[in-house]
Amino acid sequence: MNQGSSLSVDEPKDIMVSQNGMFCAGFYAVGENAYSFAIWFSEPNHQTKILTLVWMANREQPVNGKGSKLHLLHNGNLILRDTDESHVWSTNTVALSSVHLILLNTGNLVLQGNGVTLWQSFDYPTDTLLPQQVFNRHSKLVCSRSETNKSSGFYTLYFDNDNILRILYDGPEVSSIFWPDPWLTDWQAKRAGYNNSKVAVLNTLGNFSSSDDFNFMTSDYGDAMMQRRLRLDSDGNIRTYSRKQSGQNWCISWQAKSRPCRIQGVCGVNSLCSYYSNSVKCACLPGYKMKNQQDWAYGCEPEFSLSCNKTQLRFLVITNVELYGYDYGIMTNYTLEQCKDLCLQLCNCKGIQFTYVKDGTGIPGTYTCYPKMQLRNAYRIPYFNADLHLKLPLNSTYTYTESMDDKYKLACSSNPKTVTLATSYTKFHEGRDKRNESISWVKEIMDPNIEEGYDENEVEALAEVALQCVEEEKDKRPTMSHVVEVLHKISRENDNQESTST
Repeated sequence: MNQGSSLSVDEPKDIMVSQNGMFCAGFYAVGENAYSFAIWFSEPNHQTKILTLVWMANREQPVNGKGSKLHLLHNGNLILRDTDESHVWSTNTVALSSVHLILLNTGNLVLQGNGVTLWQSFDYPTDTLLPQQVFNRHSKLVCSRSETNKSSGFYTLYFDNDNILRILYDGPEVSSIFWPDPWLTDWQAKRAGYNNSKVAVLNTLGNFSSSDDFNFMTSDYGDAMMQRRLRLDSDGNIRTYSRKQSGQNWCISWQAKSRPCRIQGVCGVNSLCSYYSNSVKCACLPGYKMKNQQDWAYGCEPEFSLSCNKTQLRFLVITNVELYGYDYGIMTNYTLEQCKDLCLQLCNCKGIQFTYVKDGTGIPGTYTCYPKMQLRNAYRIPYFNADLHLKLPLNSTYTYTESMDDKYKLACSSNPKTVTLATSYTKFHEGRDKRNESISWVKEIMDPNIEEGYDENEVEALAEVALQCVEEEKDKRPTMSHVVEVLHKISRENDNQESTST
């Protein structure tokens, strides 16, 4: 694209294509009669339904679908004008010599003059990083509001003042950093802030390297011919996507959070996050209703009003619920009744989380009370050893009967012989009081070829410790001495059974 020329939204053929044919740049419809100038991965036969955007110029201010143009002026400025000739976006560049705009094979849109780069899209990313695109102290990735709404969302990836790469959740009501886990020191998170550089890059082989010592390799690392992209998705998770060639579906080759429910704000306030069909499922807590029927980011609001009179209140138990943050305090060596009584005395207390905390050193743990002043970041996980006691009016009839096995199960495979261990484990605990339970959860996870050649109690013990070992937070994982102790206990019980039978 040379000086004095323009691209028009009215002309579908006004598209720039990289020399290798991998990328296109032009006007992209982001809504009804709303267009942004964007860069995307090209698709065969000019398919437009599945375009993968990697950059947008006017993300927050789309232009009209009639009469809007991108101009490369004679003074070297690249400018986007709406149908009324108003200036929507520009590079703010000036050149005395001739300049031209080119879309490189890397997906970088570059404005050059006399071999000098005056401006490039790689310096102003939206939600995506491409291979060889340098992410620095001036860079930010801001997610989209949703897959269909391309305006800026609530999550931002950036280098903080301490030189650490972080994700910030800046929601409708609260903001907080949640990655790396805020309760970890930089050392525990394997980050190094003691450097004077802020640089990160994803290379063509699938290796991501950052100056704060955060590094990862994609699952398909080593193939330089793969098409790759790193994106901060609308749910707040960083993922890398790969595919062999245009026209194919994208595959996730790495992600920062393996459990999306642990991303702050994913379901909003007063809600409960669970897993369903390889994605998250949001639901309002009992007694609460959705604030915005179109957007879970705003969470839920109460259908009731709470009295400060403790005789007019009750608690509803929801098992296996984790809630992060917004505690009145951390009360150790509390009984459940003491914990409830404390919450009843606090008018603004919304409920309590009560759990048995082990210190991991072999010393007996303590029962700990967490009075919650706000109900945020709640998610249900079958093997988490804590319960939420939700504060409700005494005369209310709210209940919690949703089954994790039904609505919130993980759909990990279409193979009927493949069973999710966590789901089966939940079945057992939800049905442990049913004395006439005819189907054993253990039988569901065992290889049918083994038939009856195992002890169900042993399998249950092994499954429980296995689930604890894959906890995302290292402090919640058992120590190796505890694992060995469990194995020794099973072994001793086997020896005793054999000696008894002998």
